[in-house]
Amino acid sequence: MNLKKIDAIYEQIVGGNVRDYDGSQNRKEFLDCLCHLNQRISQISSSDICFLEIGAFKGLWAIAFKLLCQRNNKTPLYTTVTWLEHNPENRSLLKVRDYFRGEKLSFKLIDGNSLDKSIIREAAKETYHFVLIDGDHSY
Repeated sequence: MNLKKIDAIYEQIVGGNVRDYDGSQNRKEFLDCLCHLNQRISQISSSDICFLEIGAFKGLWAIAFKLLCQRNNKTPLYTTVTWLEHNPENRSLLKVRDYFRGEKLSFKLIDGNSLDKSIIREAAKETYHFVLIDGDHSY
């Protein structure tokens, strides 16, 4: 997976320089995770791939997941639990969602405190192939 492609799409959608982000992973760790995720997606026989991100960060994972599924001819079903009021940077998720609207991507945003266990339980009623828990969410 090419981080430059993810960066370019992010910058086109949201603006700003994504390389300046201070997330829970550095860029090498992000790329390593993408390579592993790509391999795992290719091994799943289902045409729909479900991904839950708890504590989303700016929409980078939504973009990357969409591209990986596209590469593997799969349909991405992306869900995130994040609190837009608490972290205004996550409003970029709305731009990412709107950018991919009408494309082969299901994008569900659960707006609420991602540290609230009742909200997580609600999201966990679905079945996912992958769950990404942001580094700030140790539970």
